Amino acid sequence: MNAVHVSPSALAAVFLRDGGTVSRERAGALSAALRPFGTHADEWRGGPAALVRRTSDRRPAAAGEGSPLLFDGFLSRRGELAAALGLAPGEADRQPDGALFARAWTRWGADAAARVDGEFAFVAWDGPVRTLVAGCSPWTAPPLCFHVNRRRAVVASAPRGVFALGDLPRRLDDERLSNSLGGFYGDPRRTYYRDVRNLLPGEVLTVTPETHGVRRYHDPVEHVRTAGPAAAGHVEATRDLLRRAVRGALRASDPAVLLSGGLDSPAVALAALDVLAESPAAA
Repeated sequence: MNAVHVSPSALAAVFLRDGGTVSRERAGALSAALRPFGTHADEWRGGPAALVRRTSDRRPAAAGEGSPLLFDGFLSRRGELAAALGLAPGEADRQPDGALFARAWTRWGADAAARVDGEFAFVAWDGPVRTLVAGCSPWTAPPLCFHVNRRRAVVASAPRGVFALGDLPRRLDDERLSNSLGGFYGDPRRTYYRDVRNLLPGEVLTVTPETHGVRRYHDPVEHVRTAGPAAAGHVEATRDLLRRAVRGALRASDPAVLLSGGLDSPAVALAALDVLAESPAAA
């Protein structure tokens, strides 16, 4: 069995909403800003959009001609996803997580984020309809932040990517900074910069030439409330979801758990014991 390996990586994308063409220099500036995340770069540029991925390894990025998609993270429950996509088990085993997500995107579009499990972020460009989409997995996800104005939109794994094009001033959000020094973090969408917003887990950002908006496609509370039969109760539904999540994330038959003293690590450890007791081969 293979353990999960997630290398340091980062994503960025720019979309010129005013109809301009992204130059090689602008795409290069995005890539250079993310250099601390890895020496290997995947870049795609076409018309008004450019997508960049920086990583420390050379695993291929998922990108398709005309409608590219870049993926950061990992997928769980790959077997179930492969079956839903009509793939043979052997074929799915040979494909990296990014390639599987790209297949899901081709099948379900923006709904793919809600149809897969894992910890991931992605950026995608739909050239025929001139739409940039970025999203994060529901529970935890690699960070993404963004800035959208009338002329363009920029999405990146870190604010340094949003500022890479040089036309957005770096202005600190003094209220956000002072509140955090006092332990009051407030709105999690606010970053320490005035004009840069976080994309939260379970959210998708969609930008067209005329409109843009953030849609929350997964609400954990509502998911637990509707996950199982009413007779089972919310506690049992939550327990079942935890077991399913742990079962999907296990990729080793002898996992290690860091017990931090909180409630989460013992819960995960006990759920893992239940899953391994059911069928060690399933892990």
